[in-house]
Amino acid sequence: AFFVTTNNDPNVSLILWRFAYCGVILIPVFFLHVVFLLTEKFKRFLLFFSYFQCIVFIFLSLNGVMFKNVRFMFNSFYYAQGGIIYLSSFLIWIFLALIGHHLLMKFYIKNKDTQYLLFLIHAILGFGGGIMNFLPGFNIKVYPFGNFLIPFYVVIMTYTIFKYQILDIKFVIQKGLVYSVLVTLITVSYLILILVAERLF
Repeated sequence: AFFVTTNNDPNVSLILWRFAYCGVILIPVFFLHVVFLLTEKFKRFLLFFSYFQCIVFIFLSLNGVMFKNVRFMFNSFYYAQGGIIYLSSFLIWIFLALIGHHLLMKFYIKNKDTQYLLFLIHAILGFGGGIMNFLPGFNIKVYPFGNFLIPFYVVIMTYTIFKYQILDIKFVIQKGLVYSVLVTLITVSYLILILVAERLF
């Protein structure tokens, strides 16, 4: 997204938008998956549908079907303009996000745990801010001010993860550390082997 907003060439911007939108499509899918893992309420069909539509829309975005052109907006940057396929992906994006929020809210009401309330607040801030990014794609001239909510989302989510050990962060850090040490040892061993072989031969 950074390169999209700093680029002055409409053709390059269009290509960058096609790639950037792939990440946008993934957001509610991963969110819903995390909510399923957190609440331990798996709805297999819904999960399958969310990943399937994600693959389809990513393919359509990369193929150039999702966005045909860009428009210079807000005297700042080129914004991709979508059609019916973009509208479909937007509606499914909202649908998946709402289901995730609904399940998370039900889970919080049942458990009354602060960590789930913070997770819900961060999700509302993140998705509430992110939804404004879709509007210029429909040529609705509303600047995506919601992007300024994203730092609050990051701060609240980071606090929630470390304070309440949500998403089992200690396990992730321990595994990451073990893998990092293993990769370093293998790399150093390989480097020593190459240096020794170079000297001998």
